[in-house]
Amino acid sequence: PHNRDNDVLRFPFAEAPAPGTLKDVAPGVKWLRMPLPFALNHINLWVLDDGDGWTLVDTGMSTDDTRRLWTEIFGGPLKAKPVKRLLCTHFHPDHLGLAGWLVEKLGIPLWITAPEFDAARLNMTMTRETAVAMTSKIYIRAGLEWALPTYLAALGDGYKGRLSPLPATF
Repeated sequence: PHNRDNDVLRFPFAEAPAPGTLKDVAPGVKWLRMPLPFALNHINLWVLDDGDGWTLVDTGMSTDDTRRLWTEIFGGPLKAKPVKRLLCTHFHPDHLGLAGWLVEKLGIPLWITAPEFDAARLNMTMTRETAVAMTSKIYIRAGLEWALPTYLAALGDGYKGRLSPLPATF
């Protein structure tokens, strides 16, 4: 028989970190959130204690708010040690959006797989019209045509408008 108790999400922390703050979630792992301009209004990001420095995991989208929050974090919770590297998990703009800005500002290397970096470069060259056509086919094929109007309304100026210029190397 089905146990409905398993249908309830259980969160290990009662509250998420406030903007510009970090929350310790495990030894050497800090959690932060950055705002997003969609219905899903935030992304969870991570800072790893790397001994004599920090490793950032993902960046948030390229917005003035996100740059301001990172600047506050570097001047506050992370000021004791330098940031050593940036690890981006994949090419979506909420994960890679400020990679170029952070790499340039901090003088750190970007760690990302070649296929994900190539996907980001491809998306940077894509016009809005191409992105709409391609995504529409994917949504329809997946049976998500009901979600397509919401996606298209949120697309705005597309992928490249949500990223700082990519670093030359990774």
